[in-house]
Amino acid sequence: MDSLAILATNHAETATITCADELADQEASNLGLPELGEFLRTSTTSTEIVFDFGSSKTVQWAALVFHNLTPAGTIQLIGASDAGFTSVVFDSSSDPTVGGTVATAGRTRNNWELLLDGSYSARYWKLVIADSTNPDGYLQARVAVFGELIQAEPGMAYGAKLRLVDPSEKERTPGGSPYTFAGTKYRELSFAVGDMDEAVALDDLFEKVLEVAGTTKDIYVIPHPDDPSRWRLKNVWGSIEESVDSVIGAYNGWSVSIRVAERVCGDV
Repeated sequence: MDSLAILATNHAETATITCADELADQEASNLGLPELGEFLRTSTTSTEIVFDFGSSKTVQWAALVFHNLTPAGTIQLIGASDAGFTSVVFDSSSDPTVGGTVATAGRTRNNWELLLDGSYSARYWKLVIADSTNPDGYLQARVAVFGELIQAEPGMAYGAKLRLVDPSEKERTPGGSPYTFAGTKYRELSFAVGDMDEAVALDDLFEKVLEVAGTTKDIYVIPHPDDPSRWRLKNVWGSIEESVDSVIGAYNGWSVSIRVAERVCGDV
């Protein structure tokens, strides 16, 4: 899986999400909402979050977006076919190829991300979180992401462009004094896929990404799935701002260009 990957369908959006340590009005169900203003906050720094997808769903990628875990915090992902988690299908702690329990922190953009070592199907999934030294005294996170990855063809990451957008504006008063309207910086990722045959273009990118997400739903874009050292800086979770498609008549080849703008919030 060495080319750019996209997650367009987030199973957490339709899941029943529970956490025994959740606070009132800051419930675990907020993790399935696209609004960043809603979040989960717990009464402790160690907890379990359970996701019931209603039926067996395939998962290749999991993420917890905008969390407040410290670098010492850990997250373990477990998938099972039963609510008691006795028939375990996947356990990140027992498979070193997926990185075990790893949390990234140190920036406003704190995302825990995990690429599973294959496709695992289960109805019930659980995040076991431990961060006993967290000075906040609680766990907070805004969005959970679970789903399958789409790769239209090898090499889709080549030529991808990542840029930082600063929407701030600088002005001057009539007297000449400068002042600034400070905006929140965000990243934009643009990439193109060319010379696809019609079946790949329609089945993978058009039907599974553009039609499913459109411009109203968020997608996860991972330019380098096999290189976790690049995830923190290059992975983008956000919405499609623009897509352009064309047909190369002589070869009936399809090309698609997509631009994704990162979702941001003021704090974790």
